[in-house]
Amino acid sequence: MHQYQAETLEMLSLPEDRPLTTNDKINYFQVLSGQLWSYRFIHRDVYHLVESNEDFKKIYPRFAGQVMQQGQKIYQAFVDAGLMKMTASEIEALIINLWIVLTNWTNFLYMSGHISDNNHLEEKWVWQALRQMVFLEGPYLMGESRATYEQLLESLGPSDLFASLSSLKDE
Repeated sequence: MHQYQAETLEMLSLPEDRPLTTNDKINYFQVLSGQLWSYRFIHRDVYHLVESNEDFKKIYPRFAGQVMQQGQKIYQAFVDAGLMKMTASEIEALIINLWIVLTNWTNFLYMSGHISDNNHLEEKWVWQALRQMVFLEGPYLMGESRATYEQLLESLGPSDLFASLSSLKDE
């Protein structure tokens, strides 16, 4: 857990010598995707870990708070750079929603039948989590970041979440 914490907080650091750019936004998406994939089992098992491990129960909420505070700094930096337009309350709400989506994504896939005990989480599903993240922040994007948003969505491709759900038959 300590390695995961350190890596996550490091990858969410802000550049000290310049304002954020749209390239930074893409970089955050790429490193976040890799991090979610590498540590997907922590988020899948987080409830069990909190219930069964006193140390984890103390560490995880503090870590979650640190990640969300760093997210707040990142989004404020995007606002300051003119890439996004949002209030402090909107930043807070966005961060909470992003945290919920990203940390519960594996559970969503399991509960919706996309993965089961008989198969495993494929990397394509991690990209779909990032796709949801992109959609959540889309309404706040401005200028160059809006164009980058469109390109990023195109590169992620279409989602087949609904199509695969509707193809599930009653058993």
